[in-house]
Amino acid sequence: IFLSALKKGDWILLDEMNLASQSVLEGLNAVLDHRATVYIPELDEEFHCPPTFRIFACQNPTGQGGGRKGLPKSFLNRFSKVYVDKFDGTDLMWITQSLYPSVATEIREKMIAFNEALYHDTMVSMAYGQQGAPWEFNLRDILRWCKLLARDFAVGKKCEPHLHLDLLYLQRFRTQSDRTAATARYTQIFNNSPPATSEANVPVHVELQPYFSLTPS
Repeated sequence: IFLSALKKGDWILLDEMNLASQSVLEGLNAVLDHRATVYIPELDEEFHCPPTFRIFACQNPTGQGGGRKGLPKSFLNRFSKVYVDKFDGTDLMWITQSLYPSVATEIREKMIAFNEALYHDTMVSMAYGQQGAPWEFNLRDILRWCKLLARDFAVGKKCEPHLHLDLLYLQRFRTQSDRTAATARYTQIFNNSPPATSEANVPVHVELQPYFSLTPS
């Protein structure tokens, strides 16, 4: 895709730039500096950037998720930098209303409040969830939740957020005590609406040791 855009002189967006490997960053350096070229070893050919070719790049803060690294200042200075604040509750309400109007406003407000409370509990106050950290609870989680509720509504079911709590949130935690704490937070925000009990609420035991299997020849 990158090479195709370069040859056509199009604009291209590179997402998650601070997750890129060192070899990718070195290749981009040649595109962004005075050389304005990219060498493709597999083709043994060098391509020059047309004047209309533009690169846009996005990245999240290094503290979000794992594997992110701080990019060299010399590399970042090749871009015009724009910083964007994280979505607040108003932004999330507008987005979910636009995409999933069938989900009631009051339910969406509580879903967003729960999502933000989980992030605060696990990443700010660190009240629980230390095993498995760092955690991300963001727009993706809320949209998945809304999608499941909208699907329920479409087939005539009542929109009940607790039916999807275990799948979307609880089973991501490593310990039963963390799942219990997250459930308590849900109960607080949703005015004591009891989460559904199902087989999925049974603690999941994960074998952490590597497993090898030899197939006889």
